[in-house]
Amino acid sequence: MVDTWGKRFTVLFAGGGTGGHLMPGLTVAAELKRCFPESRQVFVGSTKAIERSMVERHGFEFHALPSAKRPSSPLGAPAWTARMVGGLLGARKLIHKIQPNVVVSLGCYAAFAPSLAARLAGVPLVIMEQNAYPGKTNRLLSWWADEVYAPWRGTEAYFAYPDRVQVTGNPVRGDLRRVHNRRLANEFGLSPRKKTLLVMGGSQGARFINQTMAKALDRLEREAVSWLQVLHSTGEADLEETRAAYERSGMQATVLPFIEDMSTAYAVASLAVCRAGGTTLAELTTQGVPAILIPLPIAANDHQRRNAARLAGLGAAVLVDQSDLTAARLADAVLNVLRNDRLISGMRNASIKIGCPEAARNVVSRLCGVLQNGSRQAEPLVAPFVEGG
Repeated sequence: MVDTWGKRFTVLFAGGGTGGHLMPGLTVAAELKRCFPESRQVFVGSTKAIERSMVERHGFEFHALPSAKRPSSPLGAPAWTARMVGGLLGARKLIHKIQPNVVVSLGCYAAFAPSLAARLAGVPLVIMEQNAYPGKTNRLLSWWADEVYAPWRGTEAYFAYPDRVQVTGNPVRGDLRRVHNRRLANEFGLSPRKKTLLVMGGSQGARFINQTMAKALDRLEREAVSWLQVLHSTGEADLEETRAAYERSGMQATVLPFIEDMSTAYAVASLAVCRAGGTTLAELTTQGVPAILIPLPIAANDHQRRNAARLAGLGAAVLVDQSDLTAARLADAVLNVLRNDRLISGMRNASIKIGCPEAARNVVSRLCGVLQNGSRQAEPLVAPFVEGG
Protein backbone atom coordinates (compact mmCIF):
# COMPACT_ATOMS: atom_id res chain seq x y z
CA MET A 1 0.00 0.00 0.00
CA VAL A 2 1.27 3.47 -0.81
CA ASP A 3 2.31 5.82 1.97
CA THR A 4 0.40 9.01 2.62
CA TRP A 5 2.29 11.93 1.14
CA GLY A 6 0.07 14.47 2.92
CA LYS A 7 -1.19 16.16 -0.23
CA ARG A 8 -4.74 17.40 -0.59
CA PHE A 9 -6.39 16.28 -3.81
CA THR A 10 -9.83 15.76 -5.32
CA VAL A 11 -10.99 12.64 -7.14
CA LEU A 12 -14.16 12.85 -9.25
CA PHE A 13 -15.99 9.55 -9.84
CA ALA A 14 -18.16 9.69 -12.97
CA GLY A 15 -20.99 7.34 -13.87
CA GLY A 16 -23.15 4.81 -12.09
CA GLY A 17 -26.59 3.85 -13.31
CA THR A 18 -26.69 0.68 -11.19
CA GLY A 19 -25.36 -0.41 -7.83
CA GLY A 20 -22.95 -2.69 -9.66
CA HIS A 21 -21.28 0.34 -11.22
CA LEU A 22 -21.45 2.59 -8.17
CA MET A 23 -20.34 0.22 -5.41
CA PRO A 24 -16.73 -0.27 -6.64
CA GLY A 25 -16.37 3.51 -6.87
CA LEU A 26 -17.76 3.98 -3.36
CA THR A 27 -15.37 1.34 -2.07
CA VAL A 28 -12.36 3.07 -3.64
CA ALA A 29 -13.58 6.46 -2.40
CA ALA A 30 -13.77 5.08 1.15
CA GLU A 31 -10.27 3.62 0.86
CA LEU A 32 -8.93 6.96 -0.41
CA LYS A 33 -10.57 8.77 2.50
CA ARG A 34 -9.11 6.27 4.96
CA CYS A 35 -5.59 6.64 3.55
CA PHE A 36 -5.75 10.38 2.87
CA PRO A 37 -8.18 12.05 5.30
CA GLU A 38 -7.68 15.50 3.74
CA SER A 39 -8.60 14.30 0.26
CA ARG A 40 -11.98 14.99 -1.33
CA GLN A 41 -14.16 12.48 -3.19
CA VAL A 42 -16.99 13.69 -5.44
CA PHE A 43 -19.47 11.65 -7.49
CA VAL A 44 -21.32 12.79 -10.60
CA GLY A 45 -24.03 10.67 -12.16
CA SER A 46 -27.48 10.65 -13.68
CA THR A 47 -30.62 12.26 -12.29
CA LYS A 48 -31.87 8.94 -10.82
CA ALA A 49 -32.78 9.50 -7.19
CA ILE A 50 -31.34 6.13 -6.17
CA GLU A 51 -27.83 7.22 -7.20
CA ARG A 52 -27.88 10.34 -5.06
CA SER A 53 -29.32 8.38 -2.14
CA MET A 54 -26.70 5.65 -2.40
CA VAL A 55 -23.76 8.05 -2.64
CA GLU A 56 -24.91 10.40 0.10
CA ARG A 57 -25.70 7.46 2.39
CA HIS A 58 -22.00 6.62 2.16
CA GLY A 59 -21.10 10.19 3.10
CA PHE A 60 -19.90 11.54 -0.25
CA GLU A 61 -20.82 14.57 -2.33
CA PHE A 62 -23.05 13.95 -5.36
CA HIS A 63 -23.91 16.01 -8.46
CA ALA A 64 -26.46 15.01 -11.12
CA LEU A 65 -26.12 15.83 -14.82
CA PRO A 66 -28.50 15.24 -17.75
CA SER A 67 -27.68 11.96 -19.49
CA ALA A 68 -29.49 9.34 -21.53
CA LYS A 69 -28.90 6.04 -23.27
CA ARG A 70 -28.47 6.20 -27.02
CA PRO A 71 -31.97 5.81 -28.54
CA SER A 72 -32.85 2.70 -30.51
CA SER A 73 -35.04 4.73 -32.89
CA PRO A 74 -34.12 7.84 -34.92
CA LEU A 75 -37.21 9.50 -33.45
CA GLY A 76 -35.44 9.72 -30.11
CA ALA A 77 -32.27 11.27 -31.53
CA PRO A 78 -33.18 14.97 -31.02
CA ALA A 79 -34.04 14.53 -27.34
CA TRP A 80 -30.95 12.39 -26.79
CA THR A 81 -28.72 14.96 -28.50
CA ALA A 82 -30.17 17.76 -26.41
CA ARG A 83 -29.53 15.86 -23.18
CA MET A 84 -25.99 14.98 -24.24
CA VAL A 85 -25.18 18.60 -25.09
CA GLY A 86 -26.72 19.73 -21.82
CA GLY A 87 -24.74 17.09 -19.94
CA LEU A 88 -21.45 18.10 -21.58
CA LEU A 89 -22.00 21.80 -20.89
CA GLY A 90 -22.95 21.04 -17.31
CA ALA A 91 -19.94 18.77 -16.95
CA ARG A 92 -17.56 21.47 -18.16
CA LYS A 93 -18.93 23.86 -15.53
CA LEU A 94 -18.69 21.19 -12.86
CA ILE A 95 -15.08 20.35 -13.74
CA HIS A 96 -14.21 24.03 -13.57
CA LYS A 97 -15.94 24.38 -10.19
CA ILE A 98 -14.61 21.23 -8.52
CA GLN A 99 -11.11 21.30 -10.02
CA PRO A 100 -10.48 17.55 -9.73
CA ASN A 101 -6.96 16.19 -9.86
CA VAL A 102 -8.15 13.00 -11.57
CA VAL A 103 -11.46 11.68 -12.93
CA VAL A 104 -12.44 8.02 -12.61
CA SER A 105 -15.00 6.64 -15.07
CA LEU A 106 -17.16 3.95 -13.48
CA GLY A 107 -18.90 3.21 -16.77
CA CYS A 108 -22.51 3.55 -17.91
CA TYR A 109 -23.75 6.36 -20.13
CA ALA A 110 -23.68 8.89 -17.25
CA ALA A 111 -19.86 8.65 -17.19
CA PHE A 112 -19.31 9.92 -20.72
CA ALA A 113 -19.93 13.68 -20.42
CA PRO A 114 -17.94 14.33 -17.22
CA SER A 115 -15.07 12.10 -18.36
CA LEU A 116 -14.83 13.79 -21.75
CA ALA A 117 -15.12 17.25 -20.17
CA ALA A 118 -12.28 16.39 -17.82
CA ARG A 119 -10.07 15.23 -20.67
CA LEU A 120 -10.79 18.42 -22.62
CA ALA A 121 -9.68 20.36 -19.54
CA GLY A 122 -6.44 18.38 -19.32
CA VAL A 123 -7.44 16.43 -16.21
CA PRO A 124 -6.06 12.87 -16.02
CA LEU A 125 -8.67 10.21 -16.74
CA VAL A 126 -8.70 6.61 -15.54
CA ILE A 127 -11.29 3.90 -16.08
CA MET A 128 -12.61 1.28 -13.66
CA GLU A 129 -14.24 -1.65 -15.45
CA GLN A 130 -16.23 -4.29 -13.57
CA ASN A 131 -16.96 -6.87 -16.27
CA ALA A 132 -15.19 -9.43 -18.43
CA TYR A 133 -16.45 -7.53 -21.49
CA PRO A 134 -16.40 -3.75 -20.98
CA GLY A 135 -19.33 -1.51 -21.72
CA LYS A 136 -19.41 0.84 -24.68
CA THR A 137 -18.78 3.99 -22.62
CA ASN A 138 -15.57 2.68 -21.08
CA ARG A 139 -14.38 1.22 -24.38
CA LEU A 140 -14.84 4.57 -26.08
CA LEU A 141 -13.31 6.56 -23.23
CA SER A 142 -10.26 4.29 -23.23
CA TRP A 143 -8.94 6.22 -26.24
CA TRP A 144 -8.20 9.12 -23.88
CA ALA A 145 -7.61 7.34 -20.58
CA ASP A 146 -4.26 7.34 -18.82
CA GLU A 147 -4.95 3.96 -17.23
CA VAL A 148 -7.66 1.28 -17.22
CA TYR A 149 -8.30 -0.89 -14.15
CA ALA A 150 -9.71 -4.30 -15.05
CA PRO A 151 -11.09 -7.16 -12.94
CA TRP A 152 -9.29 -10.04 -14.72
CA ARG A 153 -6.69 -10.75 -17.33
CA GLY A 154 -8.04 -11.11 -20.84
CA THR A 155 -9.85 -7.76 -21.03
CA GLU A 156 -6.88 -5.87 -22.48
CA ALA A 157 -7.81 -6.46 -26.11
CA TYR A 158 -11.14 -4.66 -25.72
CA PHE A 159 -9.54 -1.31 -24.90
CA ALA A 160 -7.81 1.18 -27.19
CA TYR A 161 -4.36 0.78 -25.61
CA PRO A 162 -3.80 -2.68 -24.07
CA ASP A 163 -0.56 -1.54 -22.43
CA ARG A 164 -2.51 0.92 -20.28
CA VAL A 165 -4.72 -1.81 -18.79
CA GLN A 166 -3.82 -2.81 -15.24
CA VAL A 167 -5.40 -5.90 -13.64
CA THR A 168 -6.35 -4.68 -10.17
CA GLY A 169 -9.39 -6.83 -9.39
CA ASN A 170 -12.87 -5.42 -8.86
CA PRO A 171 -13.14 -3.49 -5.55
CA VAL A 172 -15.72 -4.80 -3.09
CA ARG A 173 -17.06 -3.30 0.11
CA GLY A 174 -14.58 -3.45 2.95
CA ASP A 175 -16.75 -5.47 5.34
CA LEU A 176 -16.64 -8.62 3.17
CA ARG A 177 -14.05 -10.42 5.23
CA ARG A 178 -15.95 -13.12 7.11
CA VAL A 179 -15.21 -16.77 6.41
CA HIS A 180 -17.91 -19.40 5.89
CA ASN A 181 -19.64 -19.90 9.25
CA ARG A 182 -23.02 -21.61 9.63
CA ARG A 183 -23.39 -20.37 13.19
CA LEU A 184 -24.01 -16.84 11.91
CA ALA A 185 -27.33 -18.07 10.45
CA ASN A 186 -28.88 -17.13 13.81
CA GLU A 187 -28.56 -13.48 12.78
CA PHE A 188 -31.16 -14.10 10.08
CA GLY A 189 -33.42 -16.25 12.25
CA LEU A 190 -32.16 -19.41 10.53
CA SER A 191 -30.69 -22.65 11.82
CA PRO A 192 -26.91 -23.09 12.18
CA ARG A 193 -27.40 -26.83 11.62
CA LYS A 194 -28.74 -26.54 8.06
CA LYS A 195 -27.12 -25.60 4.77
CA THR A 196 -28.21 -22.17 3.57
CA LEU A 197 -29.13 -21.32 -0.01
CA LEU A 198 -28.69 -17.60 -0.69
CA VAL A 199 -30.99 -16.36 -3.47
CA MET A 200 -30.53 -12.86 -4.93
CA GLY A 201 -32.34 -11.35 -7.87
CA GLY A 202 -30.16 -8.28 -8.22
CA SER A 203 -31.25 -4.78 -9.18
CA GLN A 204 -32.55 -6.03 -12.55
CA GLY A 205 -34.33 -9.22 -13.48
CA ALA A 206 -35.26 -10.18 -9.93
CA ARG A 207 -38.78 -11.29 -10.87
CA PHE A 208 -37.69 -14.23 -13.04
CA ILE A 209 -35.45 -15.65 -10.32
CA ASN A 210 -38.07 -15.03 -7.64
CA GLN A 211 -40.82 -16.76 -9.59
CA THR A 212 -38.68 -19.71 -10.68
CA MET A 213 -37.45 -20.25 -7.15
CA ALA A 214 -41.02 -20.15 -5.83
CA LYS A 215 -42.00 -22.90 -8.30
CA ALA A 216 -38.99 -24.99 -7.28
CA LEU A 217 -39.96 -25.02 -3.60
CA ASP A 218 -42.23 -28.09 -3.80
CA ARG A 219 -39.35 -30.26 -5.00
CA LEU A 220 -36.88 -28.74 -2.54
CA GLU A 221 -39.31 -29.28 0.35
CA ARG A 222 -39.87 -32.94 -0.56
CA GLU A 223 -36.18 -33.76 -0.85
CA ALA A 224 -34.30 -31.34 1.39
CA VAL A 225 -36.55 -29.76 4.03
CA SER A 226 -34.63 -31.50 6.85
CA TRP A 227 -31.23 -30.07 5.91
CA LEU A 228 -31.79 -27.02 3.65
CA GLN A 229 -33.01 -23.48 4.34
CA VAL A 230 -33.16 -20.34 2.21
CA LEU A 231 -32.14 -16.71 2.65
CA HIS A 232 -33.87 -14.87 -0.19
CA SER A 233 -33.49 -11.22 -1.23
CA THR A 234 -36.46 -10.42 -3.49
CA GLY A 235 -36.50 -6.69 -4.11
CA GLU A 236 -39.52 -4.66 -2.98
CA ALA A 237 -41.92 -5.56 -5.79
CA ASP A 238 -41.99 -9.32 -5.23
CA LEU A 239 -41.60 -9.44 -1.46
CA GLU A 240 -45.12 -10.43 -0.38
CA GLU A 241 -45.73 -12.85 -3.26
CA THR A 242 -42.42 -14.64 -2.68
CA ARG A 243 -42.81 -14.69 1.10
CA ALA A 244 -46.27 -16.29 0.70
CA ALA A 245 -44.80 -19.02 -1.53
CA TYR A 246 -42.32 -19.97 1.20
CA GLU A 247 -45.03 -20.00 3.85
CA ARG A 248 -47.11 -22.39 1.73
CA SER A 249 -44.14 -24.67 1.12
CA GLY A 250 -43.03 -25.24 4.67
CA MET A 251 -39.36 -24.61 3.81
CA GLN A 252 -37.47 -22.77 6.53
CA ALA A 253 -36.62 -19.38 5.04
CA THR A 254 -35.98 -15.72 5.71
CA VAL A 255 -37.32 -13.53 2.90
CA LEU A 256 -36.25 -9.89 2.77
CA PRO A 257 -36.64 -7.10 0.22
CA PHE A 258 -32.92 -6.31 0.55
CA ILE A 259 -30.14 -7.72 2.70
CA GLU A 260 -28.25 -4.97 4.48
CA ASP A 261 -25.59 -7.21 6.06
CA MET A 262 -24.23 -8.92 2.96
CA SER A 263 -21.02 -9.88 4.74
CA THR A 264 -22.95 -12.17 7.07
CA ALA A 265 -25.21 -13.38 4.25
CA TYR A 266 -22.22 -14.54 2.23
CA ALA A 267 -20.62 -16.06 5.33
CA VAL A 268 -23.62 -18.33 6.03
CA ALA A 269 -24.25 -19.28 2.39
CA SER A 270 -23.38 -22.79 1.26
CA LEU A 271 -24.48 -21.86 -2.28
CA ALA A 272 -25.81 -18.75 -4.01
CA VAL A 273 -28.32 -18.43 -6.84
CA CYS A 274 -27.97 -15.06 -8.55
CA ARG A 275 -27.25 -12.98 -11.64
CA ALA A 276 -23.71 -12.49 -12.91
CA GLY A 277 -22.92 -8.79 -12.71
CA GLY A 278 -19.26 -7.96 -12.23
CA THR A 279 -19.64 -6.59 -8.70
CA THR A 280 -21.75 -9.54 -7.56
CA LEU A 281 -19.12 -11.96 -8.82
CA ALA A 282 -16.34 -9.97 -7.17
CA GLU A 283 -18.18 -10.25 -3.86
CA LEU A 284 -18.85 -13.97 -4.30
CA THR A 285 -15.22 -14.73 -5.08
CA THR A 286 -13.89 -12.51 -2.29
CA GLN A 287 -15.96 -14.61 0.10
CA GLY A 288 -15.47 -17.90 -1.77
CA VAL A 289 -19.17 -18.64 -2.22
CA PRO A 290 -20.07 -21.32 -4.81
CA ALA A 291 -22.82 -20.14 -7.14
CA ILE A 292 -25.44 -21.06 -9.69
CA LEU A 293 -25.27 -18.12 -12.08
CA ILE A 294 -28.22 -17.07 -14.25
CA PRO A 295 -26.95 -14.25 -16.51
CA LEU A 296 -29.37 -11.43 -17.24
CA PRO A 297 -30.15 -12.01 -20.94
CA ILE A 298 -30.74 -8.32 -21.72
CA ALA A 299 -27.42 -7.17 -20.25
CA ALA A 300 -25.45 -5.03 -22.71
CA ASN A 301 -23.19 -7.07 -24.98
CA ASP A 302 -24.25 -10.18 -23.06
CA HIS A 303 -21.53 -9.25 -20.57
CA GLN A 304 -23.12 -11.17 -17.69
CA ARG A 305 -22.87 -14.42 -19.62
CA ARG A 306 -19.19 -13.70 -20.31
CA ASN A 307 -18.67 -13.04 -16.59
CA ALA A 308 -20.45 -16.26 -15.62
CA ALA A 309 -18.60 -18.33 -18.21
CA ARG A 310 -15.29 -17.26 -16.72
CA LEU A 311 -16.24 -18.45 -13.22
CA ALA A 312 -17.85 -21.63 -14.52
CA GLY A 313 -14.79 -22.42 -16.62
CA LEU A 314 -12.59 -22.18 -13.53
CA GLY A 315 -14.84 -24.43 -11.48
CA ALA A 316 -16.26 -21.79 -9.12
CA ALA A 317 -19.83 -21.75 -10.46
CA VAL A 318 -22.51 -23.45 -12.51
CA LEU A 319 -23.83 -21.42 -15.45
CA VAL A 320 -27.49 -21.84 -16.45
CA ASP A 321 -28.96 -19.68 -19.21
CA GLN A 322 -32.31 -18.14 -18.37
CA SER A 323 -33.79 -19.53 -21.60
CA ASP A 324 -33.00 -23.05 -20.37
CA LEU A 325 -34.00 -22.57 -16.75
CA THR A 326 -37.13 -24.21 -15.37
CA ALA A 327 -38.16 -24.78 -11.79
CA ALA A 328 -37.20 -28.45 -12.15
CA ARG A 329 -33.77 -27.64 -13.53
CA LEU A 330 -33.13 -25.06 -10.81
CA ALA A 331 -34.07 -27.57 -8.11
CA ASP A 332 -31.83 -30.19 -9.77
CA ALA A 333 -28.89 -27.80 -9.89
CA VAL A 334 -29.28 -26.79 -6.25
CA LEU A 335 -29.61 -30.37 -5.01
CA ASN A 336 -26.78 -31.71 -7.18
CA VAL A 337 -24.35 -29.19 -5.70
CA LEU A 338 -25.49 -29.18 -2.08
CA ARG A 339 -25.62 -32.97 -1.78
CA ASN A 340 -21.97 -33.22 -2.81
CA ASP A 341 -19.69 -31.85 -0.09
CA ARG A 342 -16.58 -32.56 -2.14
CA LEU A 343 -18.00 -30.52 -5.04
CA ILE A 344 -18.92 -27.65 -2.72
CA SER A 345 -15.42 -27.62 -1.26
CA GLY A 346 -13.84 -27.62 -4.72
CA MET A 347 -16.06 -24.78 -5.93
CA ARG A 348 -15.33 -22.78 -2.79
CA ASN A 349 -11.56 -23.19 -3.23
CA ALA A 350 -11.79 -22.24 -6.92
CA SER A 351 -13.82 -19.17 -6.05
CA ILE A 352 -11.31 -18.00 -3.44
CA LYS A 353 -8.47 -18.34 -5.97
CA ILE A 354 -10.33 -16.01 -8.35
CA GLY A 355 -11.20 -13.42 -5.71
CA CYS A 356 -9.14 -10.29 -5.11
CA PRO A 357 -9.88 -8.82 -1.66
CA GLU A 358 -7.08 -6.27 -2.08
CA ALA A 359 -8.60 -4.74 -5.23
CA ALA A 360 -9.50 -1.41 -3.60
CA ARG A 361 -5.96 -0.96 -2.35
CA ASN A 362 -4.60 -1.90 -5.76
CA VAL A 363 -6.73 0.80 -7.40
CA VAL A 364 -5.77 3.42 -4.81
CA SER A 365 -2.09 2.60 -5.34
CA ARG A 366 -2.45 3.06 -9.11
CA LEU A 367 -4.41 6.30 -8.61
CA CYS A 368 -1.64 7.67 -6.44
CA GLY A 369 0.80 7.05 -9.26
CA VAL A 370 -1.42 9.00 -11.67
CA LEU A 371 -1.78 11.83 -9.15
CA GLN A 372 1.97 12.04 -8.65
CA ASN A 373 2.96 11.73 -12.29
CA GLY A 374 0.17 13.72 -13.91
CA SER A 375 -1.58 13.01 -17.21
CA ARG A 376 -0.06 11.71 -20.39
CA GLN A 377 0.02 14.10 -23.29
CA ALA A 378 -3.61 14.42 -24.35
CA GLU A 379 -4.53 12.26 -27.32
CA PRO A 380 -6.40 13.85 -30.25
CA LEU A 381 -10.10 13.83 -29.36
CA VAL A 382 -11.01 11.61 -32.30
CA ALA A 383 -11.51 7.86 -32.09
CA PRO A 384 -12.68 5.25 -34.54
CA PHE A 385 -16.13 3.70 -34.18
CA VAL A 386 -16.27 1.16 -31.38
CA GLU A 387 -17.97 -2.06 -32.44
CA GLY A 388 -20.59 -3.63 -30.25
CA GLY A 389 -23.61 -2.64 -28.21
